Amino acid sequence: MCFAKKAPKTLPSYDVDRDFQYFFFNDIMAEWSGLTPAFLTSGRNAKTDFPVDFPAYFEDDAAVCMDYDFPLVKKIIEHWQPPHMNTVLHTRKTAMHDASGEKFMLGCVAHVDDLELGITTFSARSSPAKEQPALTHVNAEWFEAAWSHLPQGACLVDVQSGELSHVNAMCELSLPGQSTFQSAAAACIDRARHTQDASCWSFGAVEGLLKDAKARVWLWRIGDHPGQLAMSYRPTATMKDLREWYSDRKGPHRNCEDLFDLMQGE
Repeated sequence: MCFAKKAPKTLPSYDVDRDFQYFFFNDIMAEWSGLTPAFLTSGRNAKTDFPVDFPAYFEDDAAVCMDYDFPLVKKIIEHWQPPHMNTVLHTRKTAMHDASGEKFMLGCVAHVDDLELGITTFSARSSPAKEQPALTHVNAEWFEAAWSHLPQGACLVDVQSGELSHVNAMCELSLPGQSTFQSAAAACIDRARHTQDASCWSFGAVEGLLKDAKARVWLWRIGDHPGQLAMSYRPTATMKDLREWYSDRKGPHRNCEDLFDLMQGE
């Protein structure tokens, strides 16, 4: 899932009643949380949604916008409990500017699930059951800027030739070599061919996309580009990463601690 919040021009000062409002969520947010992007981007922020512990969210977003300009990425392992889910997330955040010069906190989020932990290496599913209405305040130029500045690699891959296009900056920075990358991407696409009824695929522990790490990978169909698949990926978090990036900013709980104990046999 991708999301963004608009940064105030007054940083390091901010107003918790009006700043860091949600600017964008993609459609999967509705399926995961039970809250639609249109609802969340209607003037809400962390104070409206987390009335007890919202200060930590504002502090974190301000720090990202001041100290993590792209390509710097802040990695967080955090508990998340929207109406539809109680889970642990791997969150990656960076700060970006759009074409007009406005600054945003831009994030990518995924569950710390069986794919992240290496229990599963492949899964396929259909697109979200209900397509969400377009966010009319988000224009094409913003989407282009966000794609370019995602805090993880992203590109389009031609299904037949393996040629890459719309390669974003993080992909260019981490590319191990064109042929190595294309071979790894082709292996993912070949696996996806066996599930023609699916439209989204996830992979764990993929080698060849990154120079020095295994990758977690997402592939999905895109209506405007027949014959191509969109691909996004990032390093798979190790157990060491999960411990180092863990943020218990929502008060005492044992979600992550139980996870660590389970994986270590404690």
